[in-house]
Amino acid sequence: MYQNYNTMETAFTLQLDFTIPNDHEARLISRFVDSIPSEFLLEETSHTGRPAFHPAMLLKMCLFAYSRTTFSGRKIERMNEESIPMKWLTGDTPISYKTINNFRSSEHASKLIKYAFILFTTLLSDNGLFHEDALYIDGTKIQADANIYSFTWKKAIARYEAKLNDNVSQLYEELIQAKVNLALSEETLQTSEGIEEIIGSLDKELVAVEAAITEEKVIPKGGSKLKRRRRILKKHRNKCKKDFLPRKQRYKEANAIFDGRNSFSKTDTDATFMCMKEAPMKNRELKPGFNLQVASSNQFVIAYDIFSNPTDTRTFIPFLESIQTLDLFKFIAADAGYGSEENYEAVLDTFQKVPLIPYGMYHKENSKTYRSNPKHRANWDYDEIKDAYTDLDGVHFSFSHYSTRNDKNGYQRQFKVYKADEEQPDETREQLAKTPKGAQRQTAVNYNWEYFKQHAKENLESDRGKEIYAQRKIDVETVFGRLKGVFGMRRTHVRGKQAVHNDIGIMLMSMNLTKLALEARRKVGPFYKKAVKNKNRNETIRILILSLRFFYWRLVFFQPHVISDKAVGTIHSVFNTSFNLIFQKQLIHIGKDSEGVSAFGITLPESLVMELIQAVEVGNRVRWRNKTFTIYTRQKVFTIDTNLFFEFDCRVPQIDTLPRFVINKFQKLSFLEKTDFYLSERSCILTEKYVLANLGDRDFQEIFIHHFIGRGQGLTPSGDDMLMGILLGLIAFGGNDEWLSILREKLDVVQTTEVSVAYYQALLKGYTSSHFVNLFQAIKAEEWDKWDTLIEAISKYGHSSGWDTLFGLSL
Repeated sequence: MYQNYNTMETAFTLQLDFTIPNDHEARLISRFVDSIPSEFLLEETSHTGRPAFHPAMLLKMCLFAYSRTTFSGRKIERMNEESIPMKWLTGDTPISYKTINNFRSSEHASKLIKYAFILFTTLLSDNGLFHEDALYIDGTKIQADANIYSFTWKKAIARYEAKLNDNVSQLYEELIQAKVNLALSEETLQTSEGIEEIIGSLDKELVAVEAAITEEKVIPKGGSKLKRRRRILKKHRNKCKKDFLPRKQRYKEANAIFDGRNSFSKTDTDATFMCMKEAPMKNRELKPGFNLQVASSNQFVIAYDIFSNPTDTRTFIPFLESIQTLDLFKFIAADAGYGSEENYEAVLDTFQKVPLIPYGMYHKENSKTYRSNPKHRANWDYDEIKDAYTDLDGVHFSFSHYSTRNDKNGYQRQFKVYKADEEQPDETREQLAKTPKGAQRQTAVNYNWEYFKQHAKENLESDRGKEIYAQRKIDVETVFGRLKGVFGMRRTHVRGKQAVHNDIGIMLMSMNLTKLALEARRKVGPFYKKAVKNKNRNETIRILILSLRFFYWRLVFFQPHVISDKAVGTIHSVFNTSFNLIFQKQLIHIGKDSEGVSAFGITLPESLVMELIQAVEVGNRVRWRNKTFTIYTRQKVFTIDTNLFFEFDCRVPQIDTLPRFVINKFQKLSFLEKTDFYLSERSCILTEKYVLANLGDRDFQEIFIHHFIGRGQGLTPSGDDMLMGILLGLIAFGGNDEWLSILREKLDVVQTTEVSVAYYQALLKGYTSSHFVNLFQAIKAEEWDKWDTLIEAISKYGHSSGWDTLFGLSL
């Protein structure tokens, strides 16, 4: 259960108090978070107790606070009390710093951040904001929120544990000599369970000694041997219980925490000690931190992950596996730190991408010094027939055997080993064929690695490869520069790997949104500026900001001159999934975004539409001012700000010729079974005459239009639907304009419903519903695979309005 939260639901007084510019970053953040579907945004909560704060509000708070370089939970709480944009985001809801910290460290926040990056990447892809289909990957070190002197080293633990094992073994030998009943193996003795068994045996022995001391009546000369034995046994027991056992348990826990690492911090056990470039003393001092891996394109962060191991080579494959939008890219560009045989093999075979990754010796191998060095096998002569090498000194190397090597990560490499021949052409070469210790020289060749190196060279030295790889430093390095230099995040603000992952994810997503808003504001003007043809990247950025998938809202057909700047209207009609507003005889349809858009309407998220439908009633007052609808209901006041809506082009596309495919498809549709339109005898005669005479003369046109306007029942009578289908076809395929002029005249004379009049008026201006626009565009582009889907979508209009309109269109 959550508290009710909706930024579109502010009270009238709040909207006056908390006004922010239309191009403010807070609006961008709000609409981006609102675009996350509820199945990802919400999670199951307790049905009892105080309702939880809405996760959308908490995520917006964190994103905006991080964009202002405010990372402390207490400072974010204070920001919510003082900052107007923050008040606008939260609806002036007081929130404790504990709630903020708990949220940004939670698993739910982790899922939200992951989905947010997927959504953002999809939007960038759909709007062409990727750079050459290339993904740029690099890593940097982020210092952990941990004490720099709280280190635990794996080698030290191993050394101390070895000494402890020796001490336990020595104690065991002493106990055996003291005739304590023990029988432990060497393996058991080196475990905490073995030490616990020793303690148990000592306890039993002490009980027996205590009983013997009690029965001892005469103390012998020189003192009691039993008491001396008791003192020794107690000393050994205390040593095991207070020293050996706690140390053994600590070492066991430390080894479990290492998990393949060489060190960790006691303050944050997920942090590993790494060499930081930003060391103030410039001494490359090791500090606790995380290895942050970032994938970017066009300086937008596409994906990220954090790792506890400091080397980039080992993080490459698991990082690629975590990128769920990897299929959107063709090239993967990274520096030489990622160039290994295992990584090349994964990119080419597993992920099937083109690697633009140099290997460690790539630049050095191209140098003149390297090519003239006699020690390097690449400069030797190779005889393919004999499968033998000859170095620059003339020493012959023949194939000896195969060799298999496994690295510490378990990756297996295959080598061919070549050994210097014992018999060389002369004694000098025989001496050169031996090592300083007298053994025959050997060289091992990994042909799989040589293949990957050659493949990497060809990719990097191609024209396309050079162009893309040259962009790497500009792209991904800029992200790190903004992260550390502009936003000042050189150190994490929470502890624990999951919390740090969320912390960095919020920061990187905030950077994405800030960059998008800044470029749009700087280069293409206000957000509400009308869109024109997408000519360049800046325009694409603006269109992205106004995109439906980004904001989850869109203004489809709404002309400012239809309604004056200040107008008052009412709720005209309410349906199951939509409702109509009316201003000065002009209808405005508000429906769900999943059902397409009418020629005079707005689409909103389904959840908001259903909430409005439950609250509004016919006759409720609606005000239009500053491009904002304010709807007054008995329950609450709703505001719908259209300044940032995306205007969808609902003009009817023009088609030169009618394809035969369309005619055949229309002939196969069974309209009489699916339409509710009753064709009387006169209606049949007029329809038949229209089909035979096609457009007919003006007298026939007047009779035809006069007969079908308003004929039928419902908000849009079937006669109106059929007539609109006929007029749609005439507009799309270049018919007679006389029909439109006659319709314009008849609307003043013949009565029909206000909804039909609104559709007619839009049609006279050349506009129609979005599904029909998509249908005509598919016909024009001959995209026949979309036909069935579009016809099915149109058929769902009203009770039978879709089929009635298609029937008219088929005529």
